[in-house]
Amino acid sequence: RRLNAPFFTFHTRRRPYVTLKWAESADHFLDLPRPEPPCGLPADQAARISTPLTQLLVHRLRAENQAILVGRRTALLDNPSLTTRLWPGESPLRCVLMPSGPLPGEVQLADGSVPTLFFCGANEEKCHNFLEKAAALSAESGSTFCPPELVKLDEGCPLLPQVMEELHRRGVQSLLVEGGSTTLQGFLDAGLWDEIYIERAPMLLRHGVPAPVLPAPSAEAPYRTEESSPFGRTRLHHIRTDAL
Repeated sequence: RRLNAPFFTFHTRRRPYVTLKWAESADHFLDLPRPEPPCGLPADQAARISTPLTQLLVHRLRAENQAILVGRRTALLDNPSLTTRLWPGESPLRCVLMPSGPLPGEVQLADGSVPTLFFCGANEEKCHNFLEKAAALSAESGSTFCPPELVKLDEGCPLLPQVMEELHRRGVQSLLVEGGSTTLQGFLDAGLWDEIYIERAPMLLRHGVPAPVLPAPSAEAPYRTEESSPFGRTRLHHIRTDAL
């Protein structure tokens, strides 16, 4: 059952098998404080916690999952592509959780290079305008365009179960969640996770964005650390639930 965990989770729990991944400092921060653009720091000035070796691991995880998800702030500050450019394999379906409103049309996640879902809560009209702007920018560049889709969320109900329901409806059996801190903590608090990879570096940030906090294991939600091993200059912690 463990080897086929995504399949069993998809059919028994009616949601994707969820893997959380983050990198943190020795004092449990994900990043230094960064305001949002236009006054924010560019992505290359973020705290560099991951190494080239662990970046390969991240891209391998992307290739092993059918979908990948980040929150709006991560998409805005880091402007990631969320592709598998460093590892062979197909790039996953990209998902962006943006309950508070749209992103600038220039972000890489709206470039149309990979199928992408934008989960929108407030400001639905602005979200549609954002997608139209992204399509126009892609047309100007002459690149191949796979139109991103907008998925409306009901703000009166918990958001993450709605995301799980939509991905299940689309046949997505595995999901990798890469950030940011609020999004990761939301999955932990909702109990919507099956596996975690935590990369811990020896550096100290002393302040910044706090790392997610795991709930204490319980009889209802048991989990265990499968391994904790050196991975270059960092240490990689691998945690699984005991649900299967």
